[in-house]
Amino acid sequence: ERRRADPAWIRRAVIAALLSLALAGPTLPRGGERVTLWVDDSLSMRTVQSGRTRLERGLDLAATALRAAGVRDVETRVLSSPMRVGTGLGPSDRGTIASQAGRHEPRLPDPAQIDRSRSHWLLTDGADANVNAWLAAAPVARVFQVADDSRNVGIARLSVRPQPADAT
Repeated sequence: ERRRADPAWIRRAVIAALLSLALAGPTLPRGGERVTLWVDDSLSMRTVQSGRTRLERGLDLAATALRAAGVRDVETRVLSSPMRVGTGLGPSDRGTIASQAGRHEPRLPDPAQIDRSRSHWLLTDGADANVNAWLAAAPVARVFQVADDSRNVGIARLSVRPQPADAT
C-alpha cells in the first residue's frame, strides 16, 4: 500500500516554489515601448538628396528603427501641427505627412506639456535653430538626423554696378 505525502511537506514545497518564483522576478511580456515620433516637416525636409527627400529617407529610417525595437504603439506628430495625431507610419500616414511638409513653420509644443509616459523620438535634418533649441529642452530619447554633408554653394556678397554703355 502506498503512503500519502505529509500535507505539511506539500505546503512547504509549494511555499518554497512560490518564493523561488517571486525572487526570480518574473515579468509578463509587454506589447513593446510606446513611442511618439515627432516629425520635422519644415521646408528643408523637402530637400532632395541622393534622389529622395530628406523626409522620405527619414521616415524609412524611423520605420526600420521602430520595427527593430518591436514598437507596436506609435503615434506620429508633425511639428507644424503638433496637436494632430497620426497612428503610425503606414503608406497613407507617410503620404499625408509628405503632402503637408513645408507649408507651415514648426509650432513647437511646450516641453513641460509632453506626455512623459511615452518615449519620444524626433526625425529632423537639424537645419532649424528653433527645433534644435526645443530638442535641448524636450524629453526626446532618440533623434534621427537625415541631412547629408554636402558642398553647398551660396552667394555671400553681390555687387551691382551699371555698365558704361547703360543710360543713366
